Amino acid sequence: RHAPEGVARHAIETMRLANPLAIALLVQMAMGITDTVLLGTLGGDALAAGGLGASLFITVSVVLQGALTAVSVLVSQARGAGHETRVPALYWTGVLLTLLMIVPAFALFSAAEPLLLAVGEPPALAHDVGRFVDVLRWSTPGALLGMGLMRAFLPAINQGGLILWVSLASAAANGALCYGLVHGSWGLPALGLLGLPGFWHPPHDAAAWRPGRRHLCGRGRVVPRRRAADRLAGTRAVGGAAGGAERCHPELHGPAGTGASS
Repeated sequence: RHAPEGVARHAIETMRLANPLAIALLVQMAMGITDTVLLGTLGGDALAAGGLGASLFITVSVVLQGALTAVSVLVSQARGAGHETRVPALYWTGVLLTLLMIVPAFALFSAAEPLLLAVGEPPALAHDVGRFVDVLRWSTPGALLGMGLMRAFLPAINQGGLILWVSLASAAANGALCYGLVHGSWGLPALGLLGLPGFWHPPHDAAAWRPGRRHLCGRGRVVPRRRAADRLAGTRAVGGAAGGAERCHPELHGPAGTGASS
């Protein structure tokens, strides 16, 4: 009798957690389409260089971000076991892992032109891609911290909506500012091909800093304040496994302990 209610509740919770992440991913894909259209206005050479440079950056970033998904699993396990005091340490472990991965990624992006020449790409294309990635590489910390670590960490503490709001804010500014930097509109410098990567790293860095600053000293709250009913349910769940402690110290548990022991 209670199974359908449990399935429905879990389905609702899953959708509540997944919807902001799915929408954020769609927003980021839309930003990619916008950037491709802007590159096309500069001609075929710029489109080829920007597309190849962006593909190189995204491929390496996604591979490294995959290692950070372990943070989500560990944080979820800690919270599920009631060990929320471990979450700040797990967060810092993820930050350390991210910093260690930034170094080889930055070195790889810095060597984009010689690597492309080594695999037989035309020198002119390799040179343009190298210039493009030389600017784009500075978004590596933000891409791994903001789009990698935060994407793994925030959903595990019920804060996945922050990713959506950062993505929406970035998308709102992306089209206008990239157009201005590429074509020199609205008083902005005309950077041409380099205008796109010049705008990419500020949103990534903001995505890393805004949510993560609450945990820089290990004092940030890792979960929203729970309602009274949630606290009561949690007390009863713990009481079911520690009934002896409740009977020995009933003053520490009150009515919730009595309900659990009965």
